[in-house]
Amino acid sequence: MSMHTDRLLTTINPQLQHGQWTSPAYVTYNKDLNLTDDVQRAADHLARYQKNHTALFEIFSREEVFALMKARRSVSTTPGERQVVLLSYENPWGHSGGVLAVMRQAPEALMAQGEKVARLSPYHSGLVGKLDLSDRSVAEPVASCRVPDGGREVEVTVYKCRDPKAPHGEWYLMSAPGYFNLDGGWNGTEPYYHKSESQQDRDGDQSLLLRDSLFASKAVPYVLRALGMTKDLVIEAQDWQFASVAQFALEAQLPERAGERPLLESAAVLLTLHNPYDHGLARYVLAQHTHRLGSSNPDTILQRMIPLTAGPVATVSGGFAKSLGESPIQRFCLAGHLQYTFAAHGVFGITNGSLAPLRQPFSQQAITQVSQGSYKLIEQEKQNARTLALKALAEQQDNPERETIGKLKGGNAQYVGGPITNLDSRIPLIVCYGRFDLGQKGIDIFVDAVRQMPKMMARYVLISWPGSGDKFVKDHFAAYQQLAEEREGEFLFLPERFSAFEDLAAGASYIAYPSLYEPFGAVPDALTRGTAVVYHAVDGLLHQLLVPAQKLYLPPGVPQADVSYAAPHIPVVGYHEGYPDGFDLRGETVSLQGSTDPSHRRDHRLFGILSNALKDALMVACMQFSTGNGEAYYRGLGELSKIPQDWSVNAGSRREWYSAAVRF
Repeated sequence: MSMHTDRLLTTINPQLQHGQWTSPAYVTYNKDLNLTDDVQRAADHLARYQKNHTALFEIFSREEVFALMKARRSVSTTPGERQVVLLSYENPWGHSGGVLAVMRQAPEALMAQGEKVARLSPYHSGLVGKLDLSDRSVAEPVASCRVPDGGREVEVTVYKCRDPKAPHGEWYLMSAPGYFNLDGGWNGTEPYYHKSESQQDRDGDQSLLLRDSLFASKAVPYVLRALGMTKDLVIEAQDWQFASVAQFALEAQLPERAGERPLLESAAVLLTLHNPYDHGLARYVLAQHTHRLGSSNPDTILQRMIPLTAGPVATVSGGFAKSLGESPIQRFCLAGHLQYTFAAHGVFGITNGSLAPLRQPFSQQAITQVSQGSYKLIEQEKQNARTLALKALAEQQDNPERETIGKLKGGNAQYVGGPITNLDSRIPLIVCYGRFDLGQKGIDIFVDAVRQMPKMMARYVLISWPGSGDKFVKDHFAAYQQLAEEREGEFLFLPERFSAFEDLAAGASYIAYPSLYEPFGAVPDALTRGTAVVYHAVDGLLHQLLVPAQKLYLPPGVPQADVSYAAPHIPVVGYHEGYPDGFDLRGETVSLQGSTDPSHRRDHRLFGILSNALKDALMVACMQFSTGNGEAYYRGLGELSKIPQDWSVNAGSRREWYSAAVRF
């Protein structure tokens, strides 16, 4: 094993996570606003927060600023009186990642605590899964308004639609001719992409997504007025696509002409970031939507709009809030341009609840028997799930219409051969899945780690799909093919999820999450299915698996600062890479983030360090699975479903954030 072995922990000492670098002094402002795993802690942190309102005076007159502050401070802090409006570019009929899961779960938890909540999103007319607006059983037109845009007015129709997968699944979708018509990229389902646009086009001033984002944000006050929502509003925008509502909602609380009533009476706008993504905003582009340009000239949407929000920026985990100001990948690659903005206005972690439904994947009898010292029944139930998973994989790889690389075979620790359905029960099945995103998901790092693993130790499944029609994905197919040839019978690549994916997730021995960064992460997908995880101990992955483990499993006498022994009896393997003396972490991080060619990436020292650390973690997982016929592994499976948290703490912390925004 390599130099990383001593860092392989069931969870990881938090001092190691950021021990290789220090934050610049200016990022220590409001530094403690990042870990909020109970509502009281959130309230305490917010009580110490002070909002910087300088940007308001650059855009509005002194009298207007005082009028806006008065309006904001009149918003009710009483649940049931105020109206919470969640703005999301993703909705059940057009989505990409975890934002939709949050928008399904968080409103339910808020409503359970007495809040009035409405969800507002564009109607994405170009996607393959678009809603049929002519079907009145699923879409009812409830309002319309005219939105000024570039010297003309655009008719916006608002539909009330129902999400069948949420108990209180009402959404308001706004439809506008000429807008929200992107075709969804390579698979036709993602609202952020259009096949006709190059990456340069998507990043430029004429980006279709930028056009639609600015119009959607401009339309929000008009839509809310048409819906009769004009006062006591707390508007929570998700990500840069709706961040511009911070300015347009302020403008909407001022009369256009003397003697007229404003569109909105009172509102506070807040922003949640599910990722570090941003978009450039040229001054002439903004001038097409407002005459209030101000004296400064920020380069991006978030640089301009964060200072105009009513409180600190929220992120989806305390770990990610911390990383936004400390980790090299954020400071020097993805969010470097936002460091001053974050420092001046604060970043606040409100950790998500489980994105997967909370459930116990094993029978109560099996759980009871484990507590009594017997693991045989839980082993049997897991093996039954494994049988279904192997059957599903056999069907996928033998399907002539399915594009795959490699083929899994059965066997044991001495040979590889025969049908995969005959795989020895002591050989672990390790799955890695995620969007093909070289800068985040670590897919190629997983492939390289598998290449280093001893033969006949495990079977590996990689499921990955392009996130934006990424042209580089095919460049990596050769590496997958090479691995499949070198490890014949041990590796299978599938280019997308399939209908029996849940069977695979439940039957896998481990699911690997090798992300370079992860604001929250999909580990509940594994844990709530009774499947162990191997995870890179960063950001939201670390936060989800570290904090609950401390609460549930920390043995008496172990200092809180050292959680190396936090969860010795559960099959969760967290790992963190170490760096040799003199290692240029900043330079290597920037270089690796800018590299797309497979061979060039493998030549990077940082790539090798990350790959080697993951390889060691996979080794530990395989040994954990097989040692003593897997007794420790199976005994610990029953504890996994206790780790994911429900949404009650998230909702409570959100409510504290909403109330605090009124007084800042």
